[in-house]
Amino acid sequence: MNLRAIVAGVILLVIAPISAAKAQVLWQGARAGMSVEEVLKALPGATRYVPAPGDKLGDGATELVTAPDQMISEKMFRPRFYFSNYRLEQVTLSLQGADDSRIARITFEDVFIALRAKYGPEVVLKDTDIGKEADWLHGKTNITLFLISNSDTTPLLNIIYQMRVAGDAVHL
Repeated sequence: MNLRAIVAGVILLVIAPISAAKAQVLWQGARAGMSVEEVLKALPGATRYVPAPGDKLGDGATELVTAPDQMISEKMFRPRFYFSNYRLEQVTLSLQGADDSRIARITFEDVFIALRAKYGPEVVLKDTDIGKEADWLHGKTNITLFLISNSDTTPLLNIIYQMRVAGDAVHL
């Protein structure tokens, strides 16, 4: 083994743990930038998810991992893990089994109170034409509680953990 290879190996051994330590935790030990395999190892019960063709978020991120449902405010939420270039970018917890807009609105309020207790005052709280939204910043993680609830559709309630906006704030 030559000296260059030894030096490169030592540098990797020093830098890799530092980079991993700096990676922002999004949810339950899942860190931004993790690979699919790392997320599967970090979260007991997590499984690979095969998305339908073209099934992507607006920024192109794709759901590749899902985890067992979690009880939050006495309702079940499904954790979904979204990746860009096979690196974790976003975790979304989606309310399961809510066919009633009234129940979804009550659950929004219950989760809102829990998130406020955990992360402090929200940065944004607004009513929209189709629902409600609340946002928090925690370190470099953005947390969004998002409700779409109108009489024409099944309600959608998500808790979203991501780094995008908070990560861009360093440039301001």
